[in-house]
Amino acid sequence: MEEHEITSLLPPWLVHSKNYSLVITDLEGNYIYTNDIFKSRFSFLASDFTGMPFSESIHPADTEKCNLAAYHCITHPDEVVAVKVRKPDNLEGDFYWTQWEFSLFKDKNNEPKGILCIGHDITESMRTAQMAIEFAEKTEKIIENFTDGFYVLDKEWRFIKTNRVTENIFNISQENLIGKVIWDIFPEDTHLYYAKQFRKAVLENITVNFEDYNQLLQQWFKFTAYSSPEGLTVFFRDVTLEHQIQAELKNSEYKLRAILDSSTDSNILISPDLKVLSVDKTAKRDSIKTQGQEIKEGDDFSQYIVKGTEKEFKEDFTKALAGENIILEKELLFENGLSMWFEASYAPVYDEDGKIMGVSFNATDINQRKQAEQKLIESEYMLSAIYNSTSEANSFISLDFKLLYFNKVASEMIQDMFQKEPQIGDDYFDYILPHLKEEFRQDFEEVLKGNTIRKEKTDGAKWYQFSIFPVYNLNNELVGLADNVIDITESKQNELQIIAQNEKLKAIAWHQAHKVRRPVATILGLIALIKEENDLSEILLYIDFLQHATNELDQVIHTIVGYTQDMK
Repeated sequence: MEEHEITSLLPPWLVHSKNYSLVITDLEGNYIYTNDIFKSRFSFLASDFTGMPFSESIHPADTEKCNLAAYHCITHPDEVVAVKVRKPDNLEGDFYWTQWEFSLFKDKNNEPKGILCIGHDITESMRTAQMAIEFAEKTEKIIENFTDGFYVLDKEWRFIKTNRVTENIFNISQENLIGKVIWDIFPEDTHLYYAKQFRKAVLENITVNFEDYNQLLQQWFKFTAYSSPEGLTVFFRDVTLEHQIQAELKNSEYKLRAILDSSTDSNILISPDLKVLSVDKTAKRDSIKTQGQEIKEGDDFSQYIVKGTEKEFKEDFTKALAGENIILEKELLFENGLSMWFEASYAPVYDEDGKIMGVSFNATDINQRKQAEQKLIESEYMLSAIYNSTSEANSFISLDFKLLYFNKVASEMIQDMFQKEPQIGDDYFDYILPHLKEEFRQDFEEVLKGNTIRKEKTDGAKWYQFSIFPVYNLNNELVGLADNVIDITESKQNELQIIAQNEKLKAIAWHQAHKVRRPVATILGLIALIKEENDLSEILLYIDFLQHATNELDQVIHTIVGYTQDMK
């Protein structure tokens, strides 16, 4: 048959349909006609389907299904056969579901010419149906895997569905529970709250949430029940342990509150939006003292931030909310003129799920400590000034020979001798002259026994006086030793000069005692002889002797003068 003959036998709406594919195969199963929507949808298979076997455009597994449907149409020419067939979605081998109706196609003489097939895409409906089935299966599985108990009551208060958790809690099998009236198992009682709430949910068509204690089971349960088309759907779980924990927690909270209120620190728990969640007695007392009002739970903490510190507080608070622990010391000046030092800490606070629920702000009054520290600093300044004003080189050495302290003179002396600037913690033996190290070590051992060492040493150019003595703490415990060094070069030179002068004076005295006396005695004796002698020749001889003795005396005088000049 020609295409125009075929279309003349078909209704136009079907030929030009935008929703239904229309195909006709001959009795051998080859296409003899396809409408435009079919051609467009499956153009990736062929540009012209005429003469092509129908099996080329369906899933191979559906071929036999279509053959049986065609056979049924031929054997039952007045019947329509419905068939679900998978059609190719692309050349990659993907398929989708379609719904078809097969019927016998006849010409104008009512002679069978082929099989007429009308079809449409049912993928979504198939998916929906499959999803519904899967959802129902998942729902059943979820219900059975609930950690909560679950049951459904019909309008006669009979159990029509339960899960395993309910069976375990009630200690009644599902088979024995289904069909039973709940009041027969758990009789209504004025002491039982659940019966009243169940009836309220059904009568008012609402959801109720409540907790109730079951005297029969001696357990606490938390219920969620809502009216449903079947009657009443109930979810419940055993919260007995939670009630015990809450009781213990409340007891712990009382203890914690007692501990916090006995602390001298200010402790405040602040929410992320700066609401005061918890505050202890010290914080309340301090807020009155510093700001004239008592801080309370629920207050906006921003009103208690000291003016001028808002930016710092925001930065530290933000860091704590990000998980950091912040500890700092700060002097605060309050509006009432009060100035105080505090050690403040910001610490993140986590809930049971590990999420940050707020920040714990702790403040400790360290005013007295700061005052003591200031006095100590002042004392250290004074001590340093005293040490650095002396001409002695002062060093403090630990028991393991480490340099703990040195003054300016000691630093300059070390730099001058070793061309190295000393540092706290240095090994003190690095600043002892090599030939003196062993002697100093022995001296050190003596000082550790409580003895004091004083010595004078020279490096060849200068003289130094060393004073090494033990240092004790307030408990009279030996904590180290002090090494005081002073440059005594000038005094040592003066001392040596005096010694040399003394030696020369001794030499002068000896010359005076021994050298001068002999020529003087000779001169005196010759003068006596001259006075008694009358012979001129003898007198002249005596005069020669006298001149010789005088020259000897002059030589001695010159020697003494030389000694005197060397003493200058």
